[in-house]
Amino acid sequence: MLDKYYFGKFGWEKYMGDNSYRVMVKKSGKKNAKPVLAVYSPITRGYAFIWGKDTLGQQLVDSGADVYLIDWGDDGISSNNGDNGAMDYVDRIKVVVEAIKAEYKVEQINGFFLCASTVFAQLYFKQHKKDFKRVGMYDALYYFNRDIGQTYTIMFTEPVTKFVEKNFKEVSQYYVDYAFVLPSVSFFSLMYSNMKIVQESGLAAYMDFLRLANDDRWIPSNFWKDALEYMDQDTQGDIEAGLAHSFKGVEAEIFNIVGDDDIIVKPSTSIIGLDAPEELKKLVYKQKVLDTGHFCYARKCEEKTEEAKKEIAEWLAT
Repeated sequence: MLDKYYFGKFGWEKYMGDNSYRVMVKKSGKKNAKPVLAVYSPITRGYAFIWGKDTLGQQLVDSGADVYLIDWGDDGISSNNGDNGAMDYVDRIKVVVEAIKAEYKVEQINGFFLCASTVFAQLYFKQHKKDFKRVGMYDALYYFNRDIGQTYTIMFTEPVTKFVEKNFKEVSQYYVDYAFVLPSVSFFSLMYSNMKIVQESGLAAYMDFLRLANDDRWIPSNFWKDALEYMDQDTQGDIEAGLAHSFKGVEAEIFNIVGDDDIIVKPSTSIIGLDAPEELKKLVYKQKVLDTGHFCYARKCEEKTEEAKKEIAEWLAT
C-alpha cells in the first residue's frame, strides 16, 4: 500500500526479506563506506526512519554510511507482530547481519536499535557477542521492573491487534503511526491523525478501539511475552542480573540516547545509571538525555536534538 510510495520516493531499495520482514537499503556512494544496520521496532513500520532529509536514516547516508533498515511485517497495519516469537526476530536479524558482513567482507558492523527493537538487541547479544562494533540505542528497554510508560498499551495487546485488523483496514498506515505510535512528536500531529482515523473508519470503531486498548492494556503479544521469558530464564526475575548476563562479553560500544519527556518508554527504563551492571556500564561510549519525547529522530525537533542526531549519525558512519 505505502511501501512503494515511501521507500521509493526517498530512494530506498529492497535488499532482502520475505513475507514477515524486508531489509531496505540506501547507499551513500562513498568509497569504503561503513554498513550500518538499523533494526526498527516491530510495533509499527519503518517509514518514519526514512521519510525526509532530517531523518536519522538520511543523516546516516549523508554522513557516508551505507544504511540497511529492517522493517517488520507486510504492507499493512497490524501484521507487524503476528505470531512471531522473540527469537524469530533475533534469528532474522542474524541472517541479515551475516549477509551484510559477507558483502563488505568484515567481521563487525555498526547498528542502531530503538524502542522495542532494543529488546531484540539484548536477546541478540546473549547469543552473538562480536557481530557489532558500535551500537546506537534509542529509548532502550533495559529495566522492565520500572515504570516504562505506555509501552504496555495499544499495539502490544493481542485483542487490540485483532480489532485493528478488522476495523481499520482502510486507514492508511501513516495516520495510525502518527496517532498511536508517535504521540509526542507534536500535539497538532496527534489531533490531526486521530481526526483522520475517525473520518476514515468511523467514530464508533475508533471509540471501541480506545476502550479495548484501555481494557486489555496488560495483555502482551507473543514476541513481548517471549522476550520477557528469554531475558529472565537465567536470572529468576533479577532484572539487573539479566542485563549483566546479556551484555557480558559483548564487544560493541553503546551510544545511549534517552528522551526525558518520553511517555511511551519512560526514561527510568532507558538510563544507564551508576547502579547499572558493570557489564553494561563499561560498554557505554556516551549517553545523552534529551529534553524531548519518543522517536524524535524521525523528524526535525529541537536544535539540541538535531545536534545529537547528527552526532550519532557521524559516529555510526565511522
